[in-house]
Amino acid sequence: MLQSFVRALQKAIAHKLQLHNLITQDIGYLWNEWCQEKLDKAYEKNSEWIGWKNMVWNSDGGGTQALNTWLYNDSKGKIIFEITPDYNWHDPDAQMNVPFIPYEEFIKNYKPYIIREVPLDIAKIWLAKAKAIIKIINSPDEEKVKLITKIEN
Repeated sequence: MLQSFVRALQKAIAHKLQLHNLITQDIGYLWNEWCQEKLDKAYEKNSEWIGWKNMVWNSDGGGTQALNTWLYNDSKGKIIFEITPDYNWHDPDAQMNVPFIPYEEFIKNYKPYIIREVPLDIAKIWLAKAKAIIKIINSPDEEKVKLITKIEN
């Protein structure tokens, strides 16, 4: 999971994480529409959705509201971090601990939770911290404490 964040950050810092030119509305909105098969095949490449490269994380919500986290460069090259709701019942067999909501009601009330520009210097800090965390995870146990102390400073 962190590796996907590192790869996305590296691309965004290098201004190589633009949205596909067909993504002209909110990416999370279009994702939900694609999952419900409401978009035409132009939104697919090799049978996959054209926005996959911008999805950093997907959370099923653990029985609550599912979320998607996106990272991309806008038309000016700025790095954008976005968190959006994901319709919990794309999979009709999903077992949720929340009351069922018809898709039409969900999408009618859809709006992103957060859309923020990430300044380049902050993105570089995030990248360094994420790489440090990966190093900690991959380190032998006796080195973890030293590395954790180092990253906190």
